Amino acid sequence: MLLAGADDGFVYIWEQQSITRRVKAHEGSILAMDSDERLGFLVTGGAEGSFCLLKLDIEPRSHKKDLLLIKRFRLTKLEAAVAMPEADFNIQSVALGPNRIVVGTRSGALYEQEISETKNSGLKVWLKCTDDSLLKSIDFDMFSTRLYLLSLSGLFMVQALHSLDTVFRHPFNQPAISVISLKTTERVLVILETLIAGFSYHPKKDLYELDAHLRLEAKGIIQTAKLSPNEQILALSTLAGNAPVIEMYLVRKGLEYIRPLYGFTSSVVHLDFSVDSFYLHCEEANGNFLFYEIETRTVFNTETIDFDIEFLRDGVRREEKIKSVHNFYGNNNEMQQI
Repeated sequence: MLLAGADDGFVYIWEQQSITRRVKAHEGSILAMDSDERLGFLVTGGAEGSFCLLKLDIEPRSHKKDLLLIKRFRLTKLEAAVAMPEADFNIQSVALGPNRIVVGTRSGALYEQEISETKNSGLKVWLKCTDDSLLKSIDFDMFSTRLYLLSLSGLFMVQALHSLDTVFRHPFNQPAISVISLKTTERVLVILETLIAGFSYHPKKDLYELDAHLRLEAKGIIQTAKLSPNEQILALSTLAGNAPVIEMYLVRKGLEYIRPLYGFTSSVVHLDFSVDSFYLHCEEANGNFLFYEIETRTVFNTETIDFDIEFLRDGVRREEKIKSVHNFYGNNNEMQQI
C-alpha cells in the first residue's frame, strides 16, 4: 500500500498499481506527509496553512482501506485563497511524534501541536524566523569551517559549512547592522542598532556563549561598524540626536572606550581602516569623506601625503588625490585599476 498527497488536496491510497480510495484533506496542495505505521496514523500539511491527523481504517471482512479524519489544525483563520500565497502559512514539513506534531513552514517557522483526547492544547511556537532570507551581514570563523549570519531583524546564526546545518542561533529582535568575526580569538561581535553583543566559542564544549565582557549598550543609534585589521580597534559610527560621532574602542578581553572622533556634517555610512590600522577612512551620507590619523585624532590633508597608504579591505569607495590608494576591485578582490 502507498499513500500519496497531491496538488488537488487529496490523499490517494494506492494498492497494486491502482488507486483504491481518495480522501479530501486540504483546500490547497499537500506539501508534506508523515506517518506512524505501527499505530496507523497519518499527518498531512497543506499550502493553505492547515495540517490534518488521519487514521488508517481497514474493514475486517473486505480488507478495504480508508482514511478517517481525526482532527484538523490551522495556523491561520484566513481563507485558503488568501493564505496560500503567504510563506508563513505554507506547511512544508511535518513530523508525527509521541502525542505531538511538529510543523515547519516555508518561511522558516516551527510549531508544535500536542495531541490529547482530554484537553484542547493550543499551538506552541518553537521558532519563528521569517526573516532568514533577509540577511544583513555574513562572516567566516577563523578556520573557515563555520559561517556567521545575521538577519535583518537581529537573528544570529552559525552554520557548519561542511553540512550547512545551523548549529547555533540566538534572536536579538532588534534591527541588525553587521556581524564581525575576530579571527585570532574565536570570538564574534554582533552589531545591532543599539547594542553590541559578543559570543565566545569553546571548542571542547563545541558551544557558543554570550560574553559579558563584549556587551556594550550604544550611546546612540549605530549606523555602521568596522574592526581594524590587527583586531585591536573597533570603530562605531553612531548618531545621537543630530550629532554624528565615531566612537573608538580597544578590543582586548572586553571593549574599552578610548576616544571619540568629531567634525562630521552628516551621519557616517561607511568606515575603512588602512592595512596598518593607523588611519581611518570615513564616508558621510552627504558624499563627503574624511581621513583620520587615529593616534592624533586629526584630519589630515590627503594632498600632502608623500608615503603609501593602502586600504585593501573593502577599498576606498571614492577617488581622491592620494599616492597609491587602490580603489577599484574585481569580484575576486583583484586590483583592476590604481
